[in-house]
Amino acid sequence: DNNGYVSYSSLIASIEYAVIRGAKVINMSLGVAQPYDPFYQAIQSAEKKGCLFIVSAGNDDRDIDQQKPTYPASYKMESGIKVAASTQDGQRVIQGGPRSDPPYSPRWGSNYGKQSVDLFAPGIDIYSTINTSDIAYDYMSGTSMATPLVAGIASSFWARNPDLSASEVKARIISGVDVPEKPFDGDTVTGGRINMERLNEDAIGISSKISNLEFTPTTNSYSHVERYQKEMDITNWITPANLNFHNSDDLKGKTIIGLLSVGIRN
Repeated sequence: DNNGYVSYSSLIASIEYAVIRGAKVINMSLGVAQPYDPFYQAIQSAEKKGCLFIVSAGNDDRDIDQQKPTYPASYKMESGIKVAASTQDGQRVIQGGPRSDPPYSPRWGSNYGKQSVDLFAPGIDIYSTINTSDIAYDYMSGTSMATPLVAGIASSFWARNPDLSASEVKARIISGVDVPEKPFDGDTVTGGRINMERLNEDAIGISSKISNLEFTPTTNSYSHVERYQKEMDITNWITPANLNFHNSDDLKGKTIIGLLSVGIRN
């Protein structure tokens, strides 16, 4: 709704819709404190049909294994990648730490967890679509921004390696992380940050061009995204800027980077 909340029924319906239309990667930038069985069952059903979920760890600055869990990040998922947020300096975003406060972002810190969270990805000042119009962009921060970055990388990698299963794509991504000499303040399964270049090094037919791209806030944002997609040869992205649910939509093999919510309502 206008306040950023989504109902469980709408969330479940959106997952089922994506599966029916053939989507392979589903981003879930959302979280709730209590588990809800029908929601989990919808995720499990989609996993059985070959979907890969990319899930935000949450912005509560806590260990979701040892302290209060958050869902869906705390669900056990065979083909789900749970994502924490890192800073430009390659460390976990900590509440009250560098660039975790206004004017850069609301006061927040990235969740983490040795069992529940897989890896880190950049989550500060990410240039993203916003819901004010179909072509609007702005800088945003949070694990909800780190997560679709991983979804995009997974989509690009899987598009070039279509014979891999969702669990195999997950394994390749988490095995190719960068593990810094200075450990993250907050552990994860891998202890590292996603590395697209390393992921692509061992993949047949893949060449990483991301290092050659320069993004500046003075460049037109929409053409920026088009240029990125063109140079990366990414033709299977769906973002909030161009996602419309109609019966004719064909989402086969595509990535949905549109499930973004500040909370879930019954």
